Amino acid sequence: MVLLAPSEADAFTVFPNHVKLEPCGVSGCPVDVERTLREAPRWNAAPGFVSLADGLQVGVEPGFAQAIVDGVPASGIPLSVGEVQQGLVDAFSAWETRELGFDITFGGSFSSEIQVYAVDGGTHPFFQGNGFSGVASVSAFPNPLTLTSGERLFGTVIENAEIYVAPDRLWQGFGLWILAGLLTEEDRLERFVNLMIHEIGHTLGLHHLNEFPQFNFDDDGDPFTVVHPGNPLAPWEGLAISTNVDPNSVMRGGIPIDFASFAATELYADDRSGLNVLYPSVPEPGAVWLVASAALHLAARRRR
Repeated sequence: MVLLAPSEADAFTVFPNHVKLEPCGVSGCPVDVERTLREAPRWNAAPGFVSLADGLQVGVEPGFAQAIVDGVPASGIPLSVGEVQQGLVDAFSAWETRELGFDITFGGSFSSEIQVYAVDGGTHPFFQGNGFSGVASVSAFPNPLTLTSGERLFGTVIENAEIYVAPDRLWQGFGLWILAGLLTEEDRLERFVNLMIHEIGHTLGLHHLNEFPQFNFDDDGDPFTVVHPGNPLAPWEGLAISTNVDPNSVMRGGIPIDFASFAATELYADDRSGLNVLYPSVPEPGAVWLVASAALHLAARRRR
């Protein structure tokens, strides 16, 4: 439900709202790769009220962990509040880089940049008419922004995000997969962490790569290698459309081919690629590299 940019292994998917402004032929409008990725929603790295500069503030509603614990069936291996809280911390940590961090407060303020809630899947409006266990809602608006590499551009800035988890849906689905022999009781905590990693990915600007393979971006067509932008000031350089996707990545939508990936607690190559392009890192030594790269980047712009 998040209108943002998805990931695909050494590639990642972006919604098809940015195409070249020219008449469409029989094959449709070609995607403008640079414009799409320049304008893809992401958090702003410039210092300010809502910014990556001091880490994203995450507020977890009071009672969230207890609601996850209480949802576990009496026949299942019980979880503790401490395990759930640590699992949530681990899920955010899976996305952390030198430039992207999180400051998590349990029972924290609802004015946080990312808020996490536990809700009743039977009554909450986000869970009606679907089989979701978790939903991410993201607000993003066109605005000037600064990439984590320091490049300034006009794009789409994420201003706040909310994650809703329905424990009843989560454990009901988990129980069915146990009965089918696809997961075991020992996977219970890992399944929760996996769900949270997926929803956190949405709050960062990623989407379901397998649902939009015609808008996946890659640098070599191989969905099992990680994209490392050669120029963090222009991380879209060298990327092109690739319909090759990893059906087991954390950010896929629906059922994976390998069910063990439903309990994966680390990013796959496609997930990491989307992270690297949306939030590029400057290699060490940062200052020297940045000055040289900026000069080359400016010269290339002038030539265009």
